[in-house]
Parts: sequence; C-alpha cells; structure tokens
Amino acid sequence: MFEADDNGGNLANGDITDNTLVDLVLPAQSIGGEYADLQAVSAAMRECELLGGDNEISAYDDEELGVQMLEILGESARVAFPCYCVRPILCAHLKMIDRFCSIDVDLLDDTGQHRSMNLSNHRSVATIDGAYADLPMQLTSGWNHLAIDLNLVTRTAFGTGLSATCQVAVNGSCRVAKLFFEQEAYADAQLPGHLQALST
Repeated sequence: MFEADDNGGNLANGDITDNTLVDLVLPAQSIGGEYADLQAVSAAMRECELLGGDNEISAYDDEELGVQMLEILGESARVAFPCYCVRPILCAHLKMIDRFCSIDVDLLDDTGQHRSMNLSNHRSVATIDGAYADLPMQLTSGWNHLAIDLNLVTRTAFGTGLSATCQVAVNGSCRVAKLFFEQEAYADAQLPGHLQALST
C-alpha cells in the first residue's frame, strides 16, 4: 500500500538547486504559464464539457498553499499527462476532496512490455492481471505528499524493472498541486522552492 510521506523520503547529498535531477509534469509555474494553458489540462477541460454531469476540471490559486492547483471533480473527470521519463520516483502533492481518487500510470518495462497500474484509495487489496495492476493507495484528509518508487512497484507487481513511464493520469475527485519525477527520494527541503510541499 502506498501512503502519504511527510518528509519526502531519504536524504541525498546536497540540495537540488535546479531541475537536473527532477522532471516536471506539473506545476506550470516552472514554465511561467497557467495550468489551464497546458495542453493536457485544456484537453481534459473540453472532455469534461462533453461528458457533462458533475464532471469538471478547474485551475485556480489555492489559498491554503499559496500556489496554483488543479481541481478534478466527478467520477469520470481525469487529466492525463503524456510523458517519457526514466526517473523512477513519481511524486504527487494532492488533496482528497471526495471519497475516492486514483492515479493511473502507463509504463514500459525492461523487457519491452507495456504495463499499466491504477493506484486508488477505493481498494485495500492489490490485484495483478497480466500487464495490469490494481493497487491500494492510502490518503489522509488534507494535503498528501506521495513518493512512489515505480521501479520497485513494477518489480513487485510484474517481476520486471521500469524502463520508462509513458503517461500519468489523475482521476477525480481531488486537487493536485504538483506532479513530478525524481531520480531518488529527496527530502522536501532539498527540492526547488516551486516543488516543495511545505512552504519555507
């Protein structure tokens, strides 16, 4: 089971003063733009308009954190971020605002096989079916910091190693402030300011 991590993992030598050991998915502040301007986010907003109902995605400044974030509402609402990243640690800073939310990860393993996993706080037992894994994810109320070792998860679930992550999708209902990959699990204080879970 994947649980929220208060300190961001093990200490590394020295601070991470730039993005040389971190690959960004979100936040948009790092590129000087707005979340709604990102192609993946604008596409998800249009999809929610077509879906109708209570499905909605919005981008705004969170007063509690003092940063821009995405709010993903509705059972069918999701934002998918295509990527190609070889860094093994997926970090997410998110807040559960309804009963259930989940993260989908599509990856390529070291045998050249495509694998998919769904991490959800809706389930308590892991199930593996061929190239697909349903895994439990434990979240607390309020903001959570997750640091998921995708190489370890891939080895545990499928018996193979991680080659690259191809897509990460966040499914409602939740708020997402940050989503990025690390080379190793860095302490929060070692990250660049725009990636830190705790304001300094």
